[in-house]
Amino acid sequence: MSNITGFGLFVELGDGIEGLVHISQIDKKSDEDIKASYKTGDQVTAKILRIDPDERKIGLSIKDYLAHRDHEESPVARGDTHASKPQDSVDNPVLAEDIDLSGIRKEEADREKS
Repeated sequence: MSNITGFGLFVELGDGIEGLVHISQIDKKSDEDIKASYKTGDQVTAKILRIDPDERKIGLSIKDYLAHRDHEESPVARGDTHASKPQDSVDNPVLAEDIDLSGIRKEEADREKS
C-alpha cells in the first residue's frame, strides 16, 4: 500500500502503477478504522473492478475479493450439497501480474517524450 487517504487506499500494482481501493470498497466502515487497520507499506489483496487507460485509473475492491474468497471456502463450493448456496456471486479476482498494463505504460512513455 502506497498511501492512505480519507477517500481510500492507494495500492502499488507494480512498475509505478497504482490502483485505488475506494473507501466504499474497503471492508471497514469508518476512516478511523481504516487508519487503524492499514499502514503504508502493507500488502493487500483486492479484486480489480475496472481499468480505465484514458483516465489512467484502476479501481480495486477488498470487499469483493473477500466475498469471493469466502464463497470459494464455503461448503457449497467444496461440493457439500446439503449447505445452502450464497445469494451473491462474485467474479474471480485478477492478480496484478495477469493485467495487460501496456496501454497505460505506452501512454506514460508518450507523455515523457513530449
